[in-house]
Amino acid sequence: VYGAYLAVNGSATGSSARTNDALNLRSGPSTGDNVVLVMPAGSAVTITGSESNGFLPVTYNGTAGWASAQYLSSGGQPAPTTDDV
Repeated sequence: VYGAYLAVNGSATGSSARTNDALNLRSGPSTGDNVVLVMPAGSAVTITGSESNGFLPVTYNGTAGWASAQYLSSGGQPAPTTDDV
């Protein structure tokens, strides 16, 4: 997942986060890595390691991969959308 799609503060290993939008789960920490699957908006993920190149290693429904940190919200809380305002 490209880092521009996640916004995680203090991402500790084992912490939970949610996707802010539909987000690619990639095989590595780069937009050049293959997309393993697309996680729907609001999906819960578990952070499994440290950030690399703007991506975080995560697991989603038992599948491990990399997601853009910019499009994740920490604490398992989804980011507010314009519909929430």
